[in-house]
Amino acid sequence: MHRSFFFLVFAAACGRTDLLADAPVVEQPPPLELRRTVFMAVADRAWRLFATDGTADGTRAIGLVNVDTSGGVPEPGQSFGGRHYFPCAGALCVSDGATSTRFLDLNAHRLTVAAGSLFFLTDPGTLWRSVDGQSAAVVHSSPGTVSLLVANERALVFWADGALWRITPGDREPARVGDHLERVPDAVELGDTLFFVGFDPAHGKELWKSTGAGALERVTDLTPGPASSLSATELVVAGDQLFFVANSRQRVGLYSMRERDSAPTFRHEAWWYPQLTRVGAECAFAWDDTLWLASGDSVREAARGAHLWALSVARGKLHYTSHEGASDVLWRLDESGPRELHRFSEQLFSVTSVDDALFFRGAGDSAGGEPWMVRGEEVTRIADLAAGSASSTPANFRAFTSTR
Repeated sequence: MHRSFFFLVFAAACGRTDLLADAPVVEQPPPLELRRTVFMAVADRAWRLFATDGTADGTRAIGLVNVDTSGGVPEPGQSFGGRHYFPCAGALCVSDGATSTRFLDLNAHRLTVAAGSLFFLTDPGTLWRSVDGQSAAVVHSSPGTVSLLVANERALVFWADGALWRITPGDREPARVGDHLERVPDAVELGDTLFFVGFDPAHGKELWKSTGAGALERVTDLTPGPASSLSATELVVAGDQLFFVANSRQRVGLYSMRERDSAPTFRHEAWWYPQLTRVGAECAFAWDDTLWLASGDSVREAARGAHLWALSVARGKLHYTSHEGASDVLWRLDESGPRELHRFSEQLFSVTSVDDALFFRGAGDSAGGEPWMVRGEEVTRIADLAAGSASSTPANFRAFTSTR
């Protein structure tokens, strides 16, 4: 099997000061192959940066930069320009795969790569941009909250000061997309239209859209009046449709609409609120112990099980978990139906698709919660970082992604 490197970030329990006492530590390792690499933040008194190739022998420290734990589990960071950037101890740090150093003395968070640049926020609401990975400058400063909404190669879209803003690769400053809108928690692009959850006092949180000409339009008011119909949903684009879960007072369920539709269409009953996951051109969701797939104008049953959750996609296949007795079971949905992959003694956490594999925290084989990996037909524990039944509690997995 080809040994690919990944960068993953996972956090381990803070209470163990001897967590990695027996782990091999290489102070000056040769640079890793950054094409596919892994970062891991592990708590040993404070978060430290580690790397892995998906095997126990290939798991090692690549730097001694401590990451501040006061804010909880650290962010996984972002790769940009052949290096990986991540928040660390009140600063922004960078790793080249061999060592880690402080990049900027700024308390950075919400690192995002978009429009050919690395963006990040500093409190109380300042948006920074680095074009070359060597320096950074402020592109927007707000006395309130800045929410990063859409990030891709074409643009970064964010909300601040009651307006939507967009930065494209050639822009020196952000341009206003639309004004006079309070709180925008989520947004996606479908074709040339930006759909988002917007709030105004007269209608609450509802579905809005912008065609990019600067005008904002509320698509509908599913719950008439100031009550919100999209309180905690996520927006998912699958195929040529936008999917979301909303409450129209009469019924709670899955809605969908195409770019040119004037209003969304109710598709299926669903719990408030299920996890929505794109699988190719279909939208997957679990409700009432049933896994459903929606596409076109149909919704079909795909599998059944107890407490279905943790929907993730690797190699184009949908993976999910069910809870059976004292076990958490990992499943994969193939053309012939659901297939059991592995049983764990505890609930799975932080199931994340990383390149062509899944990474997650699992417990089993007499070990506590440790990093596990699914690649193809293999389900393996990467390492037992907290030896024996103790747990290293991994979380926040992230792959290195080449941006240049």
